[in-house]
Amino acid sequence: EGLAAYQHAPGCETCNGTGYAGRMAIFEVLAVEAELAQAVNDGASTRAVADLAPTHGMQSLVEDGLSRARAGLTSLQEIDRVVQLP
Repeated sequence: EGLAAYQHAPGCETCNGTGYAGRMAIFEVLAVEAELAQAVNDGASTRAVADLAPTHGMQSLVEDGLSRARAGLTSLQEIDRVVQLP
């Protein structure tokens, strides 16, 4: 199947050929646990907090979008339009 399967959403009459119907949110959520809260309270830099975040289960907008593309819920083209893929 490969990457090409994620590039473009197929269109139909329901979506007027766009490949999309309705809206879907993508999320970036970080649960603040003790270690992370302590780092913030100690004045950690934004970079230091960003480095800690993935170890506390944070999933970025890009990661969430890519997981939705892998699940066939959207396309890479749409994720790139919303969050500009690296």
